[in-house]
Amino acid sequence: MKRVIFFLALALMLGGCETARNFNAISSNRNRLARLTVGMPKEKVLNIMKTKPFLSREMTINNPYKIDLLVATNHRYEVFYYVIDTDVPLEADVITDQQLVPLVIENGKLVGWGWEYLHNVR
Repeated sequence: MKRVIFFLALALMLGGCETARNFNAISSNRNRLARLTVGMPKEKVLNIMKTKPFLSREMTINNPYKIDLLVATNHRYEVFYYVIDTDVPLEADVITDQQLVPLVIENGKLVGWGWEYLHNVR
């Protein structure tokens, strides 16, 4: 019986380590935002924010999570959404807008980020 409890505890700890590693990788997206500046070239933004997916046993999270093209008031914007909230476990298999930050690119340059900025562009 003690062996069963030991192996169950070990399995939970190892699974927790993987989740913690993914949370650290995603929370680093939040830390990278501080290095961005308006006017920065798109390539530099992507280099800072990284484009390598996060992997777990349950799912793969693309980085950026998604990309949209937005046309508003005669302007074309690329919007890159990055996961920055680690409060919901990755295994939940659902990423909500509240867990994302949009980065808005126009003419190859970063023009702003965050939901408030995106809503003002629309």
